[in-house]
Amino acid sequence: MASPVEQIKDKLSIAEVIGSYIKLEKAGANFKARCPFHNEKTPSFFVSPERNTFYCFGCGAKGDIFSFVEQFEGLDFVGALRVLAERAGVELRRRDIGPEARERSERERLFLIHEYATLFFQRQLADRADVRNYLHQRGLSDTTITAWRLGYAPATWQTLSTYLQEKKFSNREIEAAGFAKKSDKGNGLYDRFRGRILFPIADAAGRIIAFSGRQFEKDGTEAKYLNSPETLLFQKSHVLYGWHMARLAMRQKNEAILVEGQMDLLACHQAGLVNTVATSGTALTTEHIALIRRLAHKLIICYDADAAGASAAARGFSLALAAGLDVAIATLPDGTDPADLAATDPEKLVTFITNARHIIDVELERIISRTSGRDRDRAIERDIVPYIAMVDSQIERSRFITTVAHLTGLREELLWDVVKKAALRTNVEKTSLQTTNPNSLASAKKSRRETIERLLWGIVFLLDERDQAGALDIRQKISIIVGTSEAQQREQEALRAKDTILFESEAAFVSGDNTVSMQAAHELLADFEEEWLREQLAAATRAGKSQDVMNELLLRLRAIHQKRSQVV
Repeated sequence: MASPVEQIKDKLSIAEVIGSYIKLEKAGANFKARCPFHNEKTPSFFVSPERNTFYCFGCGAKGDIFSFVEQFEGLDFVGALRVLAERAGVELRRRDIGPEARERSERERLFLIHEYATLFFQRQLADRADVRNYLHQRGLSDTTITAWRLGYAPATWQTLSTYLQEKKFSNREIEAAGFAKKSDKGNGLYDRFRGRILFPIADAAGRIIAFSGRQFEKDGTEAKYLNSPETLLFQKSHVLYGWHMARLAMRQKNEAILVEGQMDLLACHQAGLVNTVATSGTALTTEHIALIRRLAHKLIICYDADAAGASAAARGFSLALAAGLDVAIATLPDGTDPADLAATDPEKLVTFITNARHIIDVELERIISRTSGRDRDRAIERDIVPYIAMVDSQIERSRFITTVAHLTGLREELLWDVVKKAALRTNVEKTSLQTTNPNSLASAKKSRRETIERLLWGIVFLLDERDQAGALDIRQKISIIVGTSEAQQREQEALRAKDTILFESEAAFVSGDNTVSMQAAHELLADFEEEWLREQLAAATRAGKSQDVMNELLLRLRAIHQKRSQVV
């Protein structure tokens, strides 16, 4: 029977999978797109349906559907397998939990202990009518509570630790997962989460990787919210709460809604705003923005309508604008947050978010309503100009500058000058948001002969793959140019980078009828021989070779030039 990986690859084409994440354009036998793994304006990302692989000439990213989902979603292989299996309708049999679990990798054990803890917390919540009533009062339905796997940690010191120990997890594993701390009075553990409502945080595959706990009973701390510490699975600056539930809607709508907390997020999803995500115990980071930017062009920020909420939102504006996102803000009534508004009037929350306005329009209105004269002009230069400078579109920039000039009486020429100066400074911020690959092939400088030779071997490999005549003839001609032994060695070197070389040649030399251009092959052979002879001539000169050797190389070069001059 075929393995799950084979079944998935049989059912899902690579163009279908990658095309559901990014926009693909037909390019001969392949597809091309702007790479999702680094910033670029010209497409250098190619997908080959024939080989079921992808490759980016800009950053060197490559692989199959599994490695694409791993890189795009930030998952390991097992996580990508789960995502693609669900999509392909392939059933994955869960391995029995037994003694062999001890031999699994540390990462697998961490996923397992989080799953056990989630089930434990869910059972505790089922026995606490008072906690469920509180959640109902906050506007959450039983369907939402179940779908998001909410739970409760009892206000005891070792209940969870004892339960996990009974499930054969060691104290070291319980502590490493962030569920307990070492006691100061001995070698025992005490539970981190006590008397708290637990919100499980999942990765893109839906696997629980951390928790956020809201205080319900006194636990000896003053913290309203307590989050899991960073672990092998959880880095809070890279994780958005609700990502696994929101990412498909974000892609379909090309829009993401960002809120601050778990309750706000659940309220938004329950109100039908299923493209909503939330930060988890941290301010918005460049990593969060990079995640959102892969799936959506527009970001609507909907934070609490208080000073803290406004400050948190402002921190995210610059990052999002610098990353090229269209940033809007949903202005809620004073004293309200998304969760409270959703509980009393969910349709009103939807209206506020639907009517969200660009951050520059909102900030400009605020400044004009509260300041005048020189104070207003300074505020515009300090708070508005940097935002305009971060907008990528020249048309959008022009619109904002015209609006500012119209509302303030400032000259457009003056505004353009200060915006251009600010844009020079913001280029540094934009560069810091680019997730370029340090191993980029584009940065590797090759001689013209090396580039031609790579393409030539690529044509040979393509001809072999397609059973098209001509590969043997090219190999023989390369052998005549450089010698048989040297040609064999060079082919072996080329084979080590075969996938990459195939993409380069396929993109350049495969026609619409899926055949390789032999005319291109012959031209490359002539170019290769000419460049090789030039290199040999330069080497002979440096080594002080005899004039006879130099003359022979010059004659061969002249023969190539004469032959080319006769071609019309």
